[in-house]
Amino acid sequence: MWSLATAIAFLTMTLSGGFCQEYSKILRGINGTKGFLPGGYTCPPHSQPWQAALMVQGRLLCGGVLIHPKWVITAAHCLKDGYRVYLGKHTLWQLEAGEQ
Repeated sequence: MWSLATAIAFLTMTLSGGFCQEYSKILRGINGTKGFLPGGYTCPPHSQPWQAALMVQGRLLCGGVLIHPKWVITAAHCLKDGYRVYLGKHTLWQLEAGEQ
């Protein structure tokens, strides 16, 4: 028999259509957040050099954090073949000074 927590989780996922229904709306800026998470803001360029962008075929796959000069930590589902890791980028679609 299902536990109450399992039943609630199953019903939530079934009735809501899954995780993060707003994700594509957030990225396209059509949910009122202008492309940011609610309460988010634009950081000054190159103010967070430890932030990593994992890109596959020119598209953002996931983010990560530089934890050592040779190590970036990211979510396990982000590990794919053929990705590039960019550090120091402020705008993903532009070549920038300071990009690594």
